[in-house]
Amino acid sequence: MTQPGEARRRAGEFLLRVHAELRRDLSAVRADLAAARAGDQPVPHDLAVELGRRCVTACDALHGHHTNEDTGFALFERQLPELKPVLDRLREEHRRLAEALSRVTADRLDEFEALVAAVEEHFEVEERELVPALLRS
Repeated sequence: MTQPGEARRRAGEFLLRVHAELRRDLSAVRADLAAARAGDQPVPHDLAVELGRRCVTACDALHGHHTNEDTGFALFERQLPELKPVLDRLREEHRRLAEALSRVTADRLDEFEALVAAVEEHFEVEERELVPALLRS
């Protein structure tokens, strides 16, 4: 049976891997959007639709990640009560990111840049304040 400290350490390592994957996916969509917008011509409709699909897919993965984290936060909070302030902050950020995610659609790719910036800021907080506590448990 896995001990609570070992499970938290694994959760911290998993969190870092998922963040790296989500950053890679978001970065790829971002680069493709920038390339599509770089020309003087309007973005062809089929390319805009494809980029929109990729954007929504990446955003769905992000939403799933945060939903899973919220479930894990309750456990971390019981085991490491000193993390309550940061976990409360991260839960609130999850709510705000969910609102931002709801504004990103295939027709509203302009919202994507703001979302990526907010996600990166959120990941940095998790990696600075949550992950070290999980890894040392």
